[in-house]
Order: sequence, then C-alpha cells, then structure tokens
Amino acid sequence: MQPFVSIVIPTKNCENTIEGLLKSIKTLNYKNYEVIVVDASNDNTYKIAKNFQVKLFKIPFSKKRTTNKQRNIGVKKAKGGIITFTDGDCKVHKNWLKELVKGFNDDISIVGGSIKSWGDSFLKRYHQLAFRTGIPKITKEKVLDKNDFLKKQLFTAYELPVAMNMAIKKSIIKKVGYFDEGMDYLEENELFWRILKNRNKIKLVPKAIVYHNHADKFRIVFKKYFKSGKGVGIFCRKYPKTDFSKHRLSLLTIFLCTLIIFTYLLIRNPILGSMLSLASLLPTLPHSLRIARSNKYYLAVLFPIFDVLLCGFAYHFGILYGLIHNK
Repeated sequence: MQPFVSIVIPTKNCENTIEGLLKSIKTLNYKNYEVIVVDASNDNTYKIAKNFQVKLFKIPFSKKRTTNKQRNIGVKKAKGGIITFTDGDCKVHKNWLKELVKGFNDDISIVGGSIKSWGDSFLKRYHQLAFRTGIPKITKEKVLDKNDFLKKQLFTAYELPVAMNMAIKKSIIKKVGYFDEGMDYLEENELFWRILKNRNKIKLVPKAIVYHNHADKFRIVFKKYFKSGKGVGIFCRKYPKTDFSKHRLSLLTIFLCTLIIFTYLLIRNPILGSMLSLASLLPTLPHSLRIARSNKYYLAVLFPIFDVLLCGFAYHFGILYGLIHNK
C-alpha cells in the first residue's frame, strides 16, 4: 500500500503559475496524498487554488519573506508520515511523488530530486547550465551523510536538495525542529544540518523532477543570490565551528582580499587592473564554451560575466551582510 503523503506548498503572488502546478499534481501516478496550500498573497492565487481539491490556509500578506512560516504551518497541518515540498512557481513530473517516496528506507530521512527549467530565456538557461549555480546538479542516485555536507555545497558540485523538491519524514522534523523562520534563504540547508548531525541521511533521486520557473530579470536574480549568501552568513553565525562555515568564511576572505587588490590596481594601474579583472572570468570560461558548443547556445559564453556578478559580488556580499546583521 502506498504511504500517505502530504504535499506542502507555500504561495505568494503565484496567480500566473499556481494553476499549472496544481494541474500537474493532478496527473501524478500516485493516489494516496493530500495537498496543503498555505497562501500569503495579495493577488488571485487563493481564489485560483480554491478551484482544486486542496486544503487551503491563509496568512496575511507581508513584503517580508514568509515562506518558512508557511512551510511550518503546512507541516503542522499535515496528516502524512512523509511530507513533500514544492513551490507555487513550479510544475511536477507525473512520477515525482512516486520517485521521492521510493527513495525512503529506515536509514533515509530526506529525499531530494532534480530541478529543470520551466522556460527558455537567457537567465533561465543560466540557472540550469552555468558552472556556478544554486540549482542542485543531481545526475545519479546517491546517499549523503554528515561528512558530505561541505563538499556537496560547493557551487561546482551542488548536490544538496532544495525546498522546492524534497521530502522529509514528519517524525524527523518533530525531532529536530521546524524550518528556521529567521532565515531568508538556505533554510533547507540549516534544517539538513540539524538532521544530518543526528546521524540521519539524505538520498538523491534524479528521476523525481520538478520544473521551476526560474527568475529571468537580472534584478530579481541578483537579489536571490544576495539572499542566498545572506542565508550562508546566518548559518555561519549559528554554527561557526562547522567545516562548512570555516570553508565559506575562507572563500569570503579570499574574495574580499582579491577585490581590494583589483580595486587598488585599477586606481594605480588601470591597464593591469583591467587585465586582471578580465582574467577572473577565465576559470569558468572552458565550461561555458563546452555548453555553447554542445547545446548550440552560443550566448553561454557570457555566463562567466554573470558568475562574477552573481556568485562573486551578490553572493559574497550577501554572506557579509548575513554575518553582521541579526535580522
């Protein structure tokens, strides 16, 4: 018999995407589930969701991010022993739930799937194809434990699940606690750490696919990378002795020192400073050239510029902000 599963969906102003998500859930080849939508919108999202067989809960709209609060409400309302999460700007593959559930056993507390792009603009492709991206690169089944937490968090080997496509045993959440409502981003990784350090494990299943409507406006993408960095900063403040925190703080130190040197050279020797600044694009250029050639997407040669702007500046200044701000 199929385990009963609760699908928790936090939504905020998803009137253009929520119908697509809920229609895709109706096509799942898994029958024993409930859908819980916790809405914080001031548009028609709630009204659209009422047309589907879902459990709807409403909280007041806020300009601040309330996603973790919404997820926690959904978890507390959930009846399933397994709780899966996705977001209001996603669609799910028909095998999504079956593949997530199949990944559980006595040793596995979290199962995460892969993310594919919903749409085909330049920035959407950047999220999917770039060398340094926050989208998990899950290509084969594997099990991760506490010792994998650092190396699977590197941009170039990002394999930890994200909250838009993961499942957790409800008993584990009750044991280690809920999502940290004080974190803007990277909240799932903070939760993973609390789970993994209690000797639990994560399984990655690439066939559990969610299609995400990646942001395609530079301002929004820049802000997302900044807030992702902010989440890292908060994590480092909470768990300063972890290898992950030490590694990220080392990278931040290297970035800031490099930035100071480049700025000094640009002022004192503009030609040399400019040449060194251009040289900072070289590490990811071979990857971008391979993507351009294999995908016949020649705009990929611009990806290194976005790596510097997004992963370099937005992300690392976000870490710095998260370290020095309490809110």
